[in-house]
Order: sequence, then structure tokens, then C-alpha cells
Amino acid sequence: MDALTSLTRNTFFGILSSILSRVGNTILFILVINTLGLTGGGTYNLGLAYFFIASRFAFWGLDHLLTREVAKDRSKAGLYLTNFLFARGVLALLIVILFIILVKIVNYDPSTELVIILMLLSVFPENINNLCWSSYAAFEEYHLANIGMIANVAIKLGLGFLLLFLGADLAEVALALLLGHSMAMFINLVLVRKRYLPNGWRRPEPTFIKEQLIIGLPFIFVSVFFILDNRLDNILLSFFSTEAEIGIYGSAVAIIVALSLIPEGYRIAILPVMARYREEGDQPLQVLYSRSYKFLLTMALPLTIATIVMADEIVALLYKDALPETAMALRILAIAVTFIYINILNNRLLIVHNRQNLIARFLLVAFLVNVLANLILMPTFGAIGAAISRISSMFALFILTSWAANQFISDVGRSKYFWRLLLSTAIMGVAVWLLSPWGIWVQVFAGMLIYVVLLLLTGGLSREEINIFRQWLQRPESGT
Repeated sequence: MDALTSLTRNTFFGILSSILSRVGNTILFILVINTLGLTGGGTYNLGLAYFFIASRFAFWGLDHLLTREVAKDRSKAGLYLTNFLFARGVLALLIVILFIILVKIVNYDPSTELVIILMLLSVFPENINNLCWSSYAAFEEYHLANIGMIANVAIKLGLGFLLLFLGADLAEVALALLLGHSMAMFINLVLVRKRYLPNGWRRPEPTFIKEQLIIGLPFIFVSVFFILDNRLDNILLSFFSTEAEIGIYGSAVAIIVALSLIPEGYRIAILPVMARYREEGDQPLQVLYSRSYKFLLTMALPLTIATIVMADEIVALLYKDALPETAMALRILAIAVTFIYINILNNRLLIVHNRQNLIARFLLVAFLVNVLANLILMPTFGAIGAAISRISSMFALFILTSWAANQFISDVGRSKYFWRLLLSTAIMGVAVWLLSPWGIWVQVFAGMLIYVVLLLLTGGLSREEINIFRQWLQRPESGT
């Protein structure tokens, strides 16, 4: 199987994993906000913010190390898996305890505090699941991640919907989340043991764990600064405003999260491929990066413009109540979509060049920009201020990672196609706006068709890329 087919297949399963992972939280959030209102949605979103931040503190970059090292030498899977799972378990328990103490100190409303604590308990199974997914990535068996993910989402959505239908409160919904994560953990551990550990679990090696924790130290800053930049705004909003305001902001962020599924799937698939190409030399890696850059930019630009144009229609489709502030926040946040897509690719490039310490510094700068902007804007503008702060930090990160990536990539040929993509996107945006009286689904499908036609007419897609796509479509028929 050639690299293109392998990467395409792995990206598909990576996207599917991301969809399954995020769709549960997103759909459940929509159910909560439509059932319990903005206040319930805000409490739910606040609990998720604590959950994600605590999880990343416990990650310690061990997932990146496992994928990178085992992808290069799969015979080391037992060594890394056994020791990393043990280390993750200890780290997760310590972090959960520390965050529960923190929540107690902040002194939230008792019902809000209970929801947050119950969601924090899911940090342990989530950390174990993350390492198992990393092992699937190292072996490029991404489809295995979907087995546990399906069980997780089925439990979260099925039980969560039933509880909300029966009039349950958010604490019981948080228990459903914990049950879903725990079931996925059980399934993943069974799969990992069966496929990658034929000789069984090894005894943990304290010296090896200590060495790897030191190597992974820069990654903890990468993960923590990244998640703080993406989730701390919800916690800051809880200091300056109400749970309802958090619900407004969260309802816009949920849509942006959905739009980020493609690069998230690509992020999972591209790292082991980049690691292998890095071993072969700079030229193969440069070609892969250049094609990836164009692919992500081709996806990101129309999504950004379409979301800005159709914000009111999107919000009306998902939420039963009119939420004009959500639509405005969504328009602002949509600007960050293109930055998110390219930042993910640039960060993978820096990781394979062992520059994770540089990523940590960049994320620290972006985090500080976010916090400073939030402290200035949130007290007056609430959710809108949080949205402006988010795009400010994403833009800062985009500038920094692009500068660093250019140190390793001499030329990605952006000037040859960027204006074509921009022109096609602009015309599509005008067409989608003119079609607004026809409804959102006409806008979506017509916009997609117009964009593809414009790419072909302007040369935004080269003949080589069209031929590659045709060959890929024909592969299943040829049996290759």
C-alpha cells in the first residue's frame, strides 16, 4: 500500500475516531442546552473544561512519545505500553485529587461543584484510552480506536438522552460520561493486550519511566498550554459572568469543535508517517508537508467563510431557542478555523524534528495573549470578548508556528495556488449569502458544488492532484 493510500485511509479512520470522540460531547451538550437551558449548558461546559485541562496535565506527552518511538521500532511496543500505562495511571490519580482540591477552594455552587468533580473522575479512564489510541496510531491500525469509541459514545448518548428525558439533573449525566469512558478503557486494554503484547504485561521499570518522563517534560507544557488556551476561557468566564454566559460561548465553541474534526483526524494520521519520512531524509518530508498544507488550506478557507455567512442558520438549526449572541460569537470564532487547521500541521512537523520545546514556548505566548485579552474584554463583553480573545491567541500561534516550520521547509509553493483558493472561496461565499432565502441545506450543497467547480476552473486543483484522486477512487475496484 503506497503512502498516499495509507495516509488517506488512516486519515479517514482518524477523522472517524475524532467524530466519535467529539460527537458524544457535542450532541450531549446540545441536548443539555435544549433541555436544561443556557445555565445547564454552561455548567456542563464548565465541567468539560476542568476535565480536559486535568486530562492534559496527566498526559505528560507520553502519547506523543509512544507513537513516535513505536512507529520507528514496533518491537518496543511492550516496553513503552506497559511502563507508560503504569505512569499514566499514577499521574491521573494525582491530578484528579489536586483538581478536586482546587474546585473546593474556588467555592462554586454545590450543584456545579458536584458536576465538575464527577467529570474529573473520568480523567483516569480517558488517560488510559489516550495511550491505547496512541499505540493504534503507532501501528497504523486506527480502525481499532473506533471499537471502544463506539461503546463510549453509545453509552454517553444513549444513557444521557434517557436521563435527560426522564428529568435527571447534570450530576447523573456526568455519571453517564464516566461509565462511557470506563467501558472504552476496558475494551481498549483488552485489544492492546491481545494485539501488541503477546507475552503479556511486563513489570514496570522505574528507571525507564523516569527517563521517559524527563524526555516527555516539554510535551506536558505543549499539552497544558494548548488546552489552557482552548478551555481556560470557560473557567475565566465563570469568574466574571454566569453559567448562562458560559452556555452562550460554549454553544458557539461546540460548532467550531465540529468543524475541526478533519484536521484532528489528520493530526492523528500524519505523525507516524512524518516520523518515518523524517528517517528517510528532508525531501520526502517536504513533499508530504507541502501537499498536506494545500489539502488543509483547501478545506479550511471555505469552512471559515461559509460559517461566517451562515452563522444564524447554523445556530437556528442546532438550538431550539433564538441565540443571537451565539451567532455573533460563532462568526468571530470562525476566523480561527483556518489558523487551527494549519497550526496542527506545523506542530506535527516540529514534533518530528524534536522541537516540542519550541511548541511549548509558542503555546505559552498564545496562552498569555488569550489570558490578557480575556481579562481585558470579558468583564465588559462576556462571551463575545472570549471569542475575540480566542482568535487573537490562534493567530499568534499561527504566526509563530509558520515561522518555525519555514526553518525546515524551504518552499511549499503557496504562492502558486493561494490566490486561486482565495478567489474560489470568496465567490462561493457570495453565492452562499445570496442563497440564504432558500435555506441552509441549499446553501451547503450549492456552496460545495460551486467551490469544487471554481477550483477546477481556476486551477486550484492541479492535474496531478486530480489524477491522484482518480487513481485512489479506482483502487478498490482494481483490488489493490
